[in-house]
Amino acid sequence: MTVDTGELGSETTALLREAIVQAAARPRERRRLILDLSALTHCDNGGLFALLGICQALDAAGIEVDIARTGPAADTAIEHAGLQDRLPLRPP
Repeated sequence: MTVDTGELGSETTALLREAIVQAAARPRERRRLILDLSALTHCDNGGLFALLGICQALDAAGIEVDIARTGPAADTAIEHAGLQDRLPLRPP
């Protein structure tokens, strides 16, 4: 599933969770989910901490998660929340 732009906030986490569950449910030997947050127009703590929980749950289920790209909205929110070392961010 691809979303071009949007928000990651408390109000949108159910949509994010559903999209990730659908992607993760696809049968494969090695499962990996790559997220691109570069087109986010808004990002808040509720959305980020929900994303963190989703990433941790997928990791526990053996699904590798990488956040491949972030943009200004995500970068600012991640820094303000202090999640730089807790989210699976790929180095630039």
